Amino acid sequence: TRYADDLAFSWRRNGTSTKAPIASLLKRSEEILKSEGFTPHPTKTKILRKGNCQRVTGLVVNHAPGKPKARVPRDVLRRLRAAIHNREKGKPGKEGESLAQLKGMAAFVHMTDPQKGAALLQRLAALEAKQPAKS
Repeated sequence: TRYADDLAFSWRRNGTSTKAPIASLLKRSEEILKSEGFTPHPTKTKILRKGNCQRVTGLVVNHAPGKPKARVPRDVLRRLRAAIHNREKGKPGKEGESLAQLKGMAAFVHMTDPQKGAALLQRLAALEAKQPAKS
C-alpha cells in the first residue's frame, strides 16, 4: 500500500474450501499486531466482499476486465475532469483547488492508469501554458 500502517488481505477460493477464513484471519492478525506493540483500530477494520466496491488506501481494487488492478475511483475522476473543464472554460474551481493541486491529482491517476493520467496531465499543461507568467 501507499501507507505503512494499512494492511489488506485478499483471499481466493480454491477447489476444496468454500468460505474465507475471516474470523481466524482477524484473530491471528490481531495477535500478531499486539505482539509487535501495535493496536488495531476496530472501527477501521472492514470486510469487503466480492460484490461491493473494494477500496484500499483510496484505490478501487475490484477485478474489472480491461481496467487496471488498482485504480482511482470513478467519483474522484469525475470531480477532477469537472475541475479541469471549469478551468478550461475560464471558471474558478468550485473547491478552490490550485492548478498545482489538480496536477497532483492527475499524477495520482497517472500512477494507476497511465493513459487516462497522461490525457489529464496534457489538458493541465495546456492550461498552465495559457497562464500569464508571474514576475
